[in-house]
Order: sequence, then structure tokens, then C-alpha cells
Amino acid sequence: MPDPSDVESKLALLAHDLRTPLTAMRLTADLIGTEALSTTQQDHLQVLTRAIDALTRMTSELVDAAARVQIDRDTNRVSVSDILQDQADLFRAAARQKGLELKAELEDMGPGWHVERAGNLSRAVATLLDNAIKYTEHGSVTLRATPCVSGANVNRTLFQISVQDTGPGIDDGEAERIFRAFERGSAGQSGAAGTGLGLWGASDLLREMGGELRVFPGADGGSRFVITLPVQRDIDQLPEGDAEETDPALKALPTGPLSARVLVVDDNHTNRHLLAALLESFGVTSVEASSGEEAFGILKTDRFDAVLLDLYMPGMDGTECAEAWQSSFGIDLPPIVAVTAGVETIDAAELKAGGIHEILAKPLSPVELYRVLSEVAPERS
Repeated sequence: MPDPSDVESKLALLAHDLRTPLTAMRLTADLIGTEALSTTQQDHLQVLTRAIDALTRMTSELVDAAARVQIDRDTNRVSVSDILQDQADLFRAAARQKGLELKAELEDMGPGWHVERAGNLSRAVATLLDNAIKYTEHGSVTLRATPCVSGANVNRTLFQISVQDTGPGIDDGEAERIFRAFERGSAGQSGAAGTGLGLWGASDLLREMGGELRVFPGADGGSRFVITLPVQRDIDQLPEGDAEETDPALKALPTGPLSARVLVVDDNHTNRHLLAALLESFGVTSVEASSGEEAFGILKTDRFDAVLLDLYMPGMDGTECAEAWQSSFGIDLPPIVAVTAGVETIDAAELKAGGIHEILAKPLSPVELYRVLSEVAPERS
């Protein structure tokens, strides 16, 4: 039995009580829908009803979580495309009111992808769109989504969902801090009101789904927030030919699984989990290590075709790992592929001189990762 005095139970009770007004709102919206409406009014009503349905799902998930109810995975699957389109539609009016263009570039998603905790993803995307519109005074906000798929295993993969704006951007040194509770970036402190809980909450919701949230500079200024998230689909329920013909991501990668074994070295558990999932979609097996010291012990007793190494870790960083391993293992050391979010701050020539074969920027491009692994793996076979 849940303790009625703890915070989780109180939140669940609040979510339960919200069902009554939500039900009334949904019924009222249905009644309005029976009346003669203009095309614009029908569009606005559709956005409203989808928003009510999304809130209803969120409240149900909160109640079920507090009651330790086993979620029925089959009945709680929601299309990623529907979630993202609903959020884009929900915030379009707010963007228009500020004179901003809200673009939803979802054409490259492919059919059938779904998640099981739709409320978490809806809330996280809503936070990112709300922040982007709030802090952007001129220009646009763009929502994009692309699956990281190969022909090896097309029923499970990772999605990269990004929200990019043309706002003031994130100052150097703030990229980690803004994901802490009650922390705000300098743009937020001098601009619109806020609590500093949105990004922290969104990041936590995505971690519950096995995903992560990161921020990068936008290509044309502003910020680009990137969600990386495991998703799945039922191939046997897709119309015949859809997986191969409709999904553009399938055409972006070479065909066929990779026969390789990779050591993933990263101090962040979520990063390791996501990389392992992406590698699995390529047909690649992987072993994980949380530090350079742990990886050193694994390399002494096991054989790999490549090492994916995060450059910035506590203790031995990536550069120190590469140098130490090169000294200890010599020609028996598998090719090292460095993975970093700070590619613009590193000296690529110096890293390669220190034993690193390739450098990949975060967020990882599945096409580039596949290309690099397909090149280095044959060298070890």
C-alpha cells in the first residue's frame, strides 16, 4: 500500500483528482464538436482535445506509478509521431502570438515507432518548446525527429528529437548547470520569469525512459536541445514494404549488420546505455566500462574490434586512457574512436598522434558511427 503521507502519493492523489475536471473538459469539447464550426474552429478544437487526452494519459501514469501498478505495455504504446505533432500543434498559437515561425520537420521519422511512457515524452518536449518560444524574440523554433536505424534490426532503435531556436543561446559553462534543479541560464535570469525546474524535470523524465537530454549551440545561433531515446515498433503490423520503402533512415545507412565487438567507455550510465542500444541496432555486440581504469582491466582479458571512448571523464580522461593503453597493449590495442560534445575545443591532430583513430561529435550521427565502425572492424578481423 502506498503511504498517503509521502510526496509521491500526494502527487498521485492530485493526478487522480484532476481526472474529474479533465473528463468534464473532454465531454464539453465533444459537445462543442457536434455544433456547426468553421474549419479554423475545428482545427483549434482538435488541438484542445488532443491536449486534454495527453493530460489524461499523464495523470494515469502518475497514479499507476504511485500504486505500483504494472503497466500494460500493449495498451500504453503511443506513436512518437502523434506525440510530437500534438505538441507542435499545441504551441503553434503561442509562437504565432510572438511573431515566431514554429516548424515541425517530422517527415523523416518513418512509420510505426512508439514509446510506452508517452506522458514523459510529451512533458519533456513541451518543456523544450515552451522554453524555446519564451526566450526567442525573433526568428523561428524548429522541432525535428529522426530514427537511428540500420537494416540489421529495424524494430528497435534510438530516436534523436531536437528543438532548435534562434534565441540568445546558452553561455559557455552553462550547458551542465542548466539541467540542475532551480538553476537558470543567464538568458533566463535576465528575461522571462521561471523557476529553473523545467529542464531538470525534462531530463529526469527522459532518464526514466532510458534516454538523455543535452544542449548544443545552434548552427545559426541560438540553442539546440537534443533528446536521444530508445523506441520500438512492430514490423509485422506495418503495411508490407513500409519498413524498407518509407523509412528514409534505412536508406542512409549501408545495408547488412556489422560483425563487430565494441568496448564502450563512458562515466555516464545513460550515455553507455544509449550507445549500446545504437550498436545493437547495427548488429554489433558491446561491453560497457564506466572508467578508464575499468576499461584497462577489461582490455587485458578480452578482445574487441574497436573502443568507443568518451574524452571527458573523471579520473583518467580519454586522452590519458589512449596514451596509457597504447603504451601497455601496443599493436594489440583495438582502434579507439573518441566521442565528444566539445569537438570544437580539441586538437584533432594531437589526439590522433596520441593513439586515437577517429573523432565523432555528439550528438552522434548514426551514419558516421556506422561508417567508422565498418572501416575499423575489418582491420581486426
